[in-house]
Amino acid sequence: MEMKGFIGRAGTDGNFTASVGCPTLDGMGMSGNFAHQPGKEYINTDDIAVRGAFVARMVLEVLRDK
Repeated sequence: MEMKGFIGRAGTDGNFTASVGCPTLDGMGMSGNFAHQPGKEYINTDDIAVRGAFVARMVLEVLRDK
């Protein structure tokens, strides 16, 4: 599975692993807006099936490569 890298604006624990050169996957959660803002934060529920399918495919690809 080919993946493209990018630098995001959010804080993440993945910064610790990435800073020492370890390939790091992040941003695989739900899409939405207003993260951590009480009363404003939301997720795009239309993406639930798409994100779930992506994670399932990624797991299958990793297991197949073993």
